[in-house]
Amino acid sequence: MSTVEPDARASPHEGHCETNLDQAIAVQAAKTAESVRAVCCLPALLTDASSAQVEAVGRFGWHLGMAVQYHNDLSDLWPAEPLNRSRYGDVRRRKITPTVVACLESGHRDSGRLAEFYGGDGEPAEEQLAAVADLSAWTGRHTSSATWW
Repeated sequence: MSTVEPDARASPHEGHCETNLDQAIAVQAAKTAESVRAVCCLPALLTDASSAQVEAVGRFGWHLGMAVQYHNDLSDLWPAEPLNRSRYGDVRRRKITPTVVACLESGHRDSGRLAEFYGGDGEPAEEQLAAVADLSAWTGRHTSSATWW
């Protein structure tokens, strides 16, 4: 199990518009899934669990970590309830998540507008953040990658 900080593991692709879906998912795996996997495996490692049992617990933890990260990314764009963090934080930072990559790769006519936003710099205006969330929702409905989310 790696002891590298999650942000250090994510740095090669995170935040780059040229990131593809596999790379964006790998960032999520390195940041959250591997950490949750390690936390889930620790109790099993401290018992007389077999290696197969530790591996099974680890797989569960990995998938749980991925689910948590996807929920985090999606709730940043479309919160169902008030959050304890700022709305559109990932969009504000132009963070390239698997959701964003799927929308950028959707082939939808508005995916180019998303690419312009994510390729830009500077502090976006509040109305721009909501527009990007709306564009993401629209282009996301038209992606062949929709089965992963």
